Amino acid sequence: MKQTKRLLILILLLTFLCCTETAGTHNESNTDAKTTDAQTSTPTAFSTIGTIFTPDPTDTPEPPTPTPTPEPTPTPEPTPFGLCWLPDTQKLTAYIDEKRQKKLEMLGKEIADRIETDHLIGVVHTGDIVDSGRRTYQWENFDLCLKSFIDLIPFYPVSGNHDIGKPDSRKGGDYTGYLQQPFLKRFSEEQTFEGGKMLYAVLNEGEMPILLLGIGYDMGKNRQQLEWIDEVMRKHEDMPCILFTHAYQVRPGTMLWYCKYIENDIVAKYPNIRIVLCGHARGFFCNEAAYDDDGDGVKERTVHVLMLDEQDGEYLYRILQIDMVKRTVTVRTYSIGSDEPIPDDSRFKQPADFMIEDAF
Repeated sequence: MKQTKRLLILILLLTFLCCTETAGTHNESNTDAKTTDAQTSTPTAFSTIGTIFTPDPTDTPEPPTPTPTPEPTPTPEPTPFGLCWLPDTQKLTAYIDEKRQKKLEMLGKEIADRIETDHLIGVVHTGDIVDSGRRTYQWENFDLCLKSFIDLIPFYPVSGNHDIGKPDSRKGGDYTGYLQQPFLKRFSEEQTFEGGKMLYAVLNEGEMPILLLGIGYDMGKNRQQLEWIDEVMRKHEDMPCILFTHAYQVRPGTMLWYCKYIENDIVAKYPNIRIVLCGHARGFFCNEAAYDDDGDGVKERTVHVLMLDEQDGEYLYRILQIDMVKRTVTVRTYSIGSDEPIPDDSRFKQPADFMIEDAF
């Protein structure tokens, strides 16, 4: 009986041990399966607690390429420009004559047409605009020329002896008719002396400017006139100057006796005067005069004197092409109605067309 009980207890014990081992093996299999499932599944932020997400590595941005410093814009060189030069027009304006009036109209239109092609910035007149300044119809004749360009470019005149009713140097004159002309009203009071007996202007202002100084007939003699000139010249002493007047030289190197004061008191005194334009005497020429500005006995300044007054045959006028960079003035001579400069004339010792070098 006791042996039977012992045997039964032994059987139950063995059965319990077998069941326990089987259960442990089953649990390990389940755990391995869960682990494998967990490793193969992709966790998400919503289903997996405690998962730390490492962001994909971002490439370090390269520093921006520095913008190269732009090259400085070169300063543009001054453009060559032109001046139209009208000498004595007195024979064209002296009569109420259809042929002469048509020539005056043609002259004005030619100047207007040359504004663009020759880059004209002004028209200079060296006097004797009319034959008698007291005759209104003669000024009206000149208006036939003037009206074509007066509103397009400036007109810079000086009086000649005929404009002030002074046929020669020994007779008194009257500026009344000349000073009444509307073209003088276009200048400021600062630019003129006594309403237009003398005047000045700055050409090509802003890029290598030039002073233009006009001395009317019989002007530049007394103290008041010379003081006005001195003030203008000192104010613009850093600019090269073109002086234009009516009577000056009669032949190359030969000064009119009643105009010597212009040379002695004005041209010789101011070192920036480099060109003188004049009319009055018949023909045309270019002459050089030298001056000693620093008193060392050496004449280091050259002044070019250009004279033009050809009205006995075909009326002649000139275009001065000025290049401030090259310091040259190209002179071309035209007759009314011709697009091309006139050919050289054997009557004159100098060519009609030439270049002045070292002009300024």
